[in-house]
Amino acid sequence: MATIAVAWLLGWIVEALCNAHAYHDRPFAAGFGPALVHHAANNSMPSSHVTFVWVIAAVFAMKGKWSLSAVLTAFGFVLAWARIYVGIHWPLDMIMSAVVAIGSAAFADLTFRTIANVMRRA
Repeated sequence: MATIAVAWLLGWIVEALCNAHAYHDRPFAAGFGPALVHHAANNSMPSSHVTFVWVIAAVFAMKGKWSLSAVLTAFGFVLAWARIYVGIHWPLDMIMSAVVAIGSAAFADLTFRTIANVMRRA
C-alpha cells in the first residue's frame, strides 16, 4: 500500500510539473470540437484520472498480482477512451499518463526494494 501511495504522489508531482511547464490545450479549447461534458479549459496532459488507475495497475504488476493489474489496466483503457471520446483529452495525453504511471510505479518499487535490502543488511 505504501508503494501505491508513493507512486501516486510521484505521478501527481509530475502532473503538477507538466501543468506548470508544458501546457497543452484540451481538444475543445483548441477548437477541435465541443466537449460532451463540462470541463475547465486547463492543461490536458497527462490525464490525472487515467494516471491514477494505471499507477495502481503498474504497482500490482510489479508485485506479481497479474489479475488485479490486468483488470485495472483494462479499466484504464476504457477510461482513457471515454475521456478522449467526450473531447476532454487527446490520445497523446493517455500515452503520457502511461509513461508517468509506469515511471512513478517503477521508481517507488525500486525505492522500497532498496530500503528493504538496506534494512536486511543492517
